[in-house]
Amino acid sequence: MYLEFFAKFSLILLVFLLPLEARWIFDQADLKGSPFEYGTGALYFTDILLFISAFLTVLWKWRNGSKEFAPKAHLSPRLMSLGFTPVAEKVKSEKLLFIYILIAGFGLMALAGIGQAEDRKIALYAVMRLWEGLILWWLIQNNPVRPIFLIMAFVGSAMLEAVWGMEQLFFQIVPANKWLGEAFHSASVLGDSVLQTSNGRFLRAYGTLPHPNILGGMLSAAILLLCGLITGGTEQRYKIHDARFKAIVWGGLIILIFGLFFSFSRSAWLALGVGILFGGIWMIAAKQKRLLAGIIFTLVICAAVLILIFPESLSRFSQNQSLEILSVSERVREYDDAQIIVREKPFVGIGINQYVKELQNIYPSFPAWKIHPIHNIYLLILSELGIIGFLIFIIIISWHLSFLKISSPAASPRGEPPLLIWTGAAAIGLLAIGLFDHYLWTLHFGVLLFWMILGINHRLADEFSQKGSA
Repeated sequence: MYLEFFAKFSLILLVFLLPLEARWIFDQADLKGSPFEYGTGALYFTDILLFISAFLTVLWKWRNGSKEFAPKAHLSPRLMSLGFTPVAEKVKSEKLLFIYILIAGFGLMALAGIGQAEDRKIALYAVMRLWEGLILWWLIQNNPVRPIFLIMAFVGSAMLEAVWGMEQLFFQIVPANKWLGEAFHSASVLGDSVLQTSNGRFLRAYGTLPHPNILGGMLSAAILLLCGLITGGTEQRYKIHDARFKAIVWGGLIILIFGLFFSFSRSAWLALGVGILFGGIWMIAAKQKRLLAGIIFTLVICAAVLILIFPESLSRFSQNQSLEILSVSERVREYDDAQIIVREKPFVGIGINQYVKELQNIYPSFPAWKIHPIHNIYLLILSELGIIGFLIFIIIISWHLSFLKISSPAASPRGEPPLLIWTGAAAIGLLAIGLFDHYLWTLHFGVLLFWMILGINHRLADEFSQKGSA
């Protein structure tokens, strides 16, 4: 009993503290005399929690006599007592084995790429980062904790990040804090992320994360998951969808919207729009138009109020500002560079985390600040893992998205649950971000965030399919 409790608690705590960037840097990488974040070796506090949670989960499964790492024990006792037909159980095991092989193969291919990497040390660091994400995905499938509590922990953490980000914007400073893993940021510091307008420079909200775009990505995912709670993700099954809970989730929605706005991340705003569109289509099919109208009304009112208070935010859509012009011109050049790098080794790639090294070879005269991964995870994966690795990644994504079927309850006897749909919407939102940014592949928090959302989506789909076949 205590073992199960600690196994659950460790994973919930890990998800809640996921944005904590406290770390021990044991190898500070250098690029032309400047710190090279993408090649730095570090042990994060959340890494320790991840390994503890993995150990407790394995021990719990062993103590419960599990002979295979398949998420059978995730069902309630009532559903377990119903059992499955031998045919259904065999099909389920085969499907699980297929996705496990795919994900493990993806990680092993990245590991094998170290041998041909120009800088094997930073390639090893990237492989370790990727495998931590894959282990987190595995943990979510096998840990006894219900996914609803992981969602609540993540949304609660995102609300704190939103409040912290708003405080940073108000005071226009991010104080250095080693326990939170924060570096010092200020609007007066060149190189920090700011909103530049005719009225001056305004520091964007960071939270505890290394960049405002990453904060925006986290908050957009949290908003979409919160929509799953709002639309009935806790009714009947968990008996906590009362008036107080509704007040908390609607209040939390407003806080998250404010935090997302002050990140001034266009990719995160786009991710939220794409996710709302997907979830909204399902809500219309499920005849929840009034609730959908309430969500959209809250988003529009909050955005309108914030724009009136801070009209400078509209400069993010202006192409006349120097920072925006520079951003667009760099993105165009990045796609030309990616074509050159992909053609070098099209099938097996140049090796994980080697993109910056290749750019340095192409542009030896470029300053360090101008050399960075392409802002597109798909081209980045294609460049580093080649066509084979890229196809495996696409199959993994397609597998997770295949669980999402938008239909009305009348058309679907099982009736897709809100949490599954909105977790899928969050995954789709992150995939949209992947078209315009790279942190979901290159940075510690981004990798864990990506595989966590996929893991929760798969766990919910697995429970739902088992319930439907019972």
